[in-house]
Amino acid sequence: MSKKNLFILIPLVILAAGTFFFWDKVRSQFAELTTPKCGSGPVLSNLPTADSDFEYLIPLGNLSPPQHTIPTDHIYYVFKRENPEVASPTIDVHSPAKARFNSVLHIIDIQDGKIRTDDYKISFYPCRGVTLYYDHITGFKGGLADAVKGKKESCSESHPRPQDTNRYCRISIDYLAEAGEVIGTAGQSTATGFDFGAIDHRMNPLSYANSKRHRKDAFYVACPFDLYPEDIKTKIWPRFGAPDKPRAIEPICGSVAQDKVGTLQGNWFIGDIPADEPESWNKSLALVPDNMDPSIGVVSFGGNGGSASRAYFEPKSSGLINREFSGVSPGSEIYCYQFDATMGGLHSGPASDRYLIRLNSTTELSFEAQKGGCGEKPSFSSPTTYSR
Repeated sequence: MSKKNLFILIPLVILAAGTFFFWDKVRSQFAELTTPKCGSGPVLSNLPTADSDFEYLIPLGNLSPPQHTIPTDHIYYVFKRENPEVASPTIDVHSPAKARFNSVLHIIDIQDGKIRTDDYKISFYPCRGVTLYYDHITGFKGGLADAVKGKKESCSESHPRPQDTNRYCRISIDYLAEAGEVIGTAGQSTATGFDFGAIDHRMNPLSYANSKRHRKDAFYVACPFDLYPEDIKTKIWPRFGAPDKPRAIEPICGSVAQDKVGTLQGNWFIGDIPADEPESWNKSLALVPDNMDPSIGVVSFGGNGGSASRAYFEPKSSGLINREFSGVSPGSEIYCYQFDATMGGLHSGPASDRYLIRLNSTTELSFEAQKGGCGEKPSFSSPTTYSR
């Protein structure tokens, strides 16, 4: 083939690939628009996995900086495994209702040149107004596998840190699964299970201190199990929380929007970055109750270019050390937070020894991670300004 013909052929191939992806997306969107609206009651009927396949559920609002510096918008299924050093078992994942699967997102997370995760996020809806997703799906089965096979991907990348890469490759599909149908697998990867998320536009919108930072769907984050009949919810609630200490504080499924205006509690950010975008992770800060046990406080620090960390502590109702976030008002006092070494289980200490925080106003605070304990009457050296 001559170079001239090659130069003509390459753009045509690219155009054809783009055209196929475009029409796949159009068909998917048309199917959604012609789907009946959701009623006011439950829309899910089947659990994603068998009861015996998982050990416990992690509620909404989990913290794992830097990827999840602020409270997460999904719950986690954690699989049973005898040895933490061994990959989790491969588990079948089922469609929770008769639902239309419309999007597959292939996500490759590369940190410091090494692949951390390489799996899929799949989105679907049982009716118009409610969208759900599974994340960390490692394989497809049955009709969904056929629907995905041979589809063209549309890819993009983000760089939360200069040395890290998140690669996203999207596929638009249109597949109608039956309730309870096995659609794929999870497990056998670095992820210990899979995520289950829900967006319910029938609910009253959530409230954040600065609504401009959040994407539209963030106002309608729901607990997926609130979409099931009461008998299934009652059965599943005891599975939330640590295996030896189920969550006992309402809402059992956790919460995402935890900002308390005029106090320290909630999410904080450097500059005008949007919330929960990859490039924003390391410039975010969360001062919130723990999602597994809300009686515990957590400082979740994205790292701001350095090491991300989190500290768990028992909140105090007075004083300047480990003070309850919701009890701090704007002023000149510097509050010191440090990891409580008496806490074990699922909690872990921070890379730094203490965090200094001063609430300058209802919308701005000063923050600094330092070495040393809180008993030394610490002061700022080079604090960073965060805002709502």
